[in-house]
Amino acid sequence: MLQPQLLTPALLEPPGFRPKGPSIIRLGRPGKCGAEPTFTVSITDESGSTTNLGGADPLGRRHLELGRAFARMAGACRGSCGNCAVAALTFDSPQGDLAPAALRDRKYRSRIGQHFGSTPRTDGSSYLAPALARAAELAANRNGGLRQLVVMTDWELFDREMDVLEALSSFDHVLAIGLNRPVPEWAHAPHVTPFTLGAGEPTGALAAAMFSELIRGRVGATERSAR
Repeated sequence: MLQPQLLTPALLEPPGFRPKGPSIIRLGRPGKCGAEPTFTVSITDESGSTTNLGGADPLGRRHLELGRAFARMAGACRGSCGNCAVAALTFDSPQGDLAPAALRDRKYRSRIGQHFGSTPRTDGSSYLAPALARAAELAANRNGGLRQLVVMTDWELFDREMDVLEALSSFDHVLAIGLNRPVPEWAHAPHVTPFTLGAGEPTGALAAAMFSELIRGRVGATERSAR
């Protein structure tokens, strides 16, 4: 399991990105591109069990912290391989999606700020499989490289377990985040890293987990401290 409190600090305050909530989250350095380009897709749960009052994330903390982690990667691919990219989907894909964005793109930071700075929706779908299929399609359209997936949900899903497992297997690595509850045993696999984001986690714990996935395979990258 990831331990954000053990990571190395560096200050992040992305220009132009000012959603409500903590103004400072400390992240490390994104480093340089590794031997292969990376394509990282995040999927967030916008269903009522997550977003409603009393849900796993009613304040939309995952949006703020995902935005911080994504923003830290701005320009990280410029002057290097030039092929690394990210995308952000929701269970209700294609609604609320961030189309693939290249890290080298000079408009990358503004796209990230606009996407994650908006107000989260509520009462979305509790089916993960359609968004997984979309993520797999986007990854298949990439020209090789490492295909990485981050899924954030309370795991109160209506999908068949085997359908989800089969879809997860199309990625090289999966960070499975349980919002306020552990990732169920059936979703565990050798290429899946489970991480529970509980109510008592410090501000920045989700950003740390996401950033750790974004810098996987990069050279000279450092992580962060949630303190």
